[in-house]
Amino acid sequence: MYCELLNNKEFEEALIHLAQRLFDRSPLVKNAATEVVGDMLMNLDDRYSYFHLLIPLALSSLYDEVQEVRSMAQDIWKRAGNQYIIENEKDYKDLIDFPRPDPSDYPDKEGSPSVGCRIFVQRHIFNILPILLHDVADWVPETRIKSSKVLYSLVLHSEEKITMQLSKVLEGIMSAAKAEEKEAT
Repeated sequence: MYCELLNNKEFEEALIHLAQRLFDRSPLVKNAATEVVGDMLMNLDDRYSYFHLLIPLALSSLYDEVQEVRSMAQDIWKRAGNQYIIENEKDYKDLIDFPRPDPSDYPDKEGSPSVGCRIFVQRHIFNILPILLHDVADWVPETRIKSSKVLYSLVLHSEEKITMQLSKVLEGIMSAAKAEEKEAT
């Protein structure tokens, strides 16, 4: 859709503007930005090289304050995760064939994300986390709030894989807890 017209240099230039559009107050603008991010996740040439930059943008829309944006983001995220698992099926056959049940005290009422979405995040957490933790401590309140929501989503998607990064994650959680904005905690 949108990505057929982009080359990699144009993508890098557009990424900053896309991230800014996800902070817009207009649901229509955030929906359009979410749709473009989803299209990039699924169709951009050489997208595997950019997943670590696109995943946080996609995750940020999953916990947007506008229900319409959240719904669209959830649909796009599921499709991107399904596409990822189909493209890499031979590597994750056991996880597909023998899915684990959600823990009884899982915090999300919707249940855990699909196998593809979880693997998607788990494969890229090492590249995402340092940048995200920097943003959790940003001086701009909106950035701190959005980043803390992405951190929450990242932890849910990472499951036990997060233990290798637990000390860094706890620093980020502590930083979010110190924030003046209630939404960041």
